[in-house]
Amino acid sequence: MKRFLLLIGIITVIGLVACDDAGEAESVEKGEAEDEEKEDEELDEEFEIGETVELGDYHVTVTDVETDEGDEFDQPAEGKDFVLVSVKIENNGDEDIDYNPYDFELENSNGQKGEIDIITVRQDEQLQSGELSPGGEVEGIVPFEEDAEDDLKLHFTPNFLSDKKITFDIND
Repeated sequence: MKRFLLLIGIITVIGLVACDDAGEAESVEKGEAEDEEKEDEELDEEFEIGETVELGDYHVTVTDVETDEGDEFDQPAEGKDFVLVSVKIENNGDEDIDYNPYDFELENSNGQKGEIDIITVRQDEQLQSGELSPGGEVEGIVPFEEDAEDDLKLHFTPNFLSDKKITFDIND
């Protein structure tokens, strides 16, 4: 009988500990969900040229926006300009991160979004793809072909599987 009562007591203690751990896990998950919601809320706003925005380990800044009419070999379509967006990406995390010019897309006032355009203008300054070590940074131009007078927004999504993005209003 004593063994039976001891066994019941042990089972009760294990059950209580398991319930308490589950409550803590639920609390941690709820806190993480609230943090993610807060991060989503913060990224709903549009940022300006010169502002550094944090998205996970990525710190992204649009440093400048220029237009170019091209050269004798490479010119934009009629009514469009080469829009050259200068960006800076910093890794403020503890692990390597990937970067790629295809993480950026330009949206015009009609809601049309486009990836970078392959152009030869200032090609040596264009952002390439690669990895950044912790504390590393890279700068480069992300080229687009669009009407520079339009209301343009630049979107940055560092992982094509992610739905989180940063939006910059790149009009002066």
